[in-house]
Amino acid sequence: MADDQVKERIRDAVDIVQVVGERVQLKKAGKNYLARCPFHNEKTPSFNVNPERQIYHCFGCDVGGDIFAFVMAYDKVSFPEALRTLAERANIPLDDAASRKHRARQDAQDPLYKANALAREFFVDTLNNENAGRAAREYIESRNLTDDTVKKFGLGYAPDSWDGLLSLARVNKMPQNVVIEAGLAVQGDRGRVYDRFRGRVTFPITNDSGRVVAYGARSLDPDGQPKYLNSSESPVYQKNRILYGLFQARDAIRQDGYVLVVEGYMDVIRLVQEGIENVVATCGTALTPEHGRVLRRFAERIVLVFDGDSAGERAAVRAGHTLLEAGIEALVVLLPAGDDPDSLVAAEGADALRQMADEATPFLRFRWTKAGEEHDLGTVTGRNNAIGDMLDVVAPVEDELVRTLMAGYVAEWGGVDEALVRRAIDKRRSTRRPRRDPESKDVAPRKVRWRPPAAEKELVARMLDQPFVCRMLAEAGVESITDDRLREIAERLVDITDEGFQPTVQNLLEHRLEDLEWQGAVASVSQLSFEQTDEDKAARDLIAAIRLPQLASDIMRLQQRFREDLDRETLDNVSRQLIELKNEQARLSATRDH
Repeated sequence: MADDQVKERIRDAVDIVQVVGERVQLKKAGKNYLARCPFHNEKTPSFNVNPERQIYHCFGCDVGGDIFAFVMAYDKVSFPEALRTLAERANIPLDDAASRKHRARQDAQDPLYKANALAREFFVDTLNNENAGRAAREYIESRNLTDDTVKKFGLGYAPDSWDGLLSLARVNKMPQNVVIEAGLAVQGDRGRVYDRFRGRVTFPITNDSGRVVAYGARSLDPDGQPKYLNSSESPVYQKNRILYGLFQARDAIRQDGYVLVVEGYMDVIRLVQEGIENVVATCGTALTPEHGRVLRRFAERIVLVFDGDSAGERAAVRAGHTLLEAGIEALVVLLPAGDDPDSLVAAEGADALRQMADEATPFLRFRWTKAGEEHDLGTVTGRNNAIGDMLDVVAPVEDELVRTLMAGYVAEWGGVDEALVRRAIDKRRSTRRPRRDPESKDVAPRKVRWRPPAAEKELVARMLDQPFVCRMLAEAGVESITDDRLREIAERLVDITDEGFQPTVQNLLEHRLEDLEWQGAVASVSQLSFEQTDEDKAARDLIAAIRLPQLASDIMRLQQRFREDLDRETLDNVSRQLIELKNEQARLSATRDH
């Protein structure tokens, strides 16, 4: 069928008023409809939709077009993607190779969507069961969540049963392999299949269209590990691009002009309940360039909100670097020590966090401040090292104009000539590995050697073939691994173990068969030689060596807060966290000394 014929059929079948009205709040005004423009900030509505002509136009910013143009502009997609979206809505087949491939992929994915939908119904019903869901309801009440919030986010409860969901799937004639592929069940090494989520409060994770694609789940057992467990990746769920809460937050992000990125599911839910709706979180993984590109479809300003401890600072640095390489300079908010978004808003109100977001620090400035804390700027060596850190931040940026502007800031802050900074950046760029072409499998060899911290590398190496070491690190917190690549390998090893498989080198390599950088890093870790001593003690000693300096820094930061004029609730919160950190410090110190 010719493209023109397809477009005409779609225009005849799909009303622009309905499509726009699903994304923008329209109000009837005579024959037309008015709204505040979704493409620029305005107080007086000037965005006009004409149902007779099936077009839209904004008299404020002069955007306009037909239904295809609107979907392209609003959803930030290409024309073929907009055509496909509207054709599917109208049930009009597209007879082209790409569409045939797309339909085949949809046919394969549909059972996975159905499995996740069945799980959501099962988890919600269990939560509402008078006896089975009592403990989960008590936990939810302890977090001060309202019934409306619980319903809005679809919270549920996975009973402490090995086959509760699997039994329901069998009743509904859903193949067992579909439940496994959807990440809702696990098949162990001996062939036994069992529910992935047991005795946990469940948080459904949705895609951009609002369909459930995965789950996060929190253990109700205080000693249960891991505390949070996530679905494994599947054809419908890739955690490097899906963000928790984005479907619910889209309109608020567009309206407010920025998005808050927090660390946890509960942070998102509590902030939304308190009236801050432009908030999302990653799904148990670090922020990726793909996450950044998804967020840029909705807002230019991305504000990273992290706890003010050392782990939060490291996470902010990692996320900022990642987004910067993707061409996005985020802004950073570090919360006061002892606070997370939930406790801050509970103690000081939503406006306190909004003000922090308004005053957020641009990442480049934040990174220079960190460099000043890590190096003595009063010495030549210290200042040179700080500038070197900044060169590593700026060099990967592809946009030449942005890179030049950043070089100017670095030169100003460092008190050196800008031309010198630019030459140093160019020199670093000349020794960097060329950026990979997404369509190419050929990658040039790395020019800069990977030198992660020795203790971290040995710990990750000891995780290979040792499930109990994987569980030990999961309990201590994988985020304590500071090297990005090592942490990603460690996360994958923990996931493999949680899925009931052996944490072998082969299972690691198969995770990314076409990613040569990943393959090289796994090989490097697997080839590390170390003394074959008591594995349990060696792992505990390594965890202590990594974690104790971090704890010392966090304890010092919390102790400094006692000098501030704190209200009783905040003081209690800081005291509680300080006790927890000191207990962990004492336990790790005792482990290392024996």
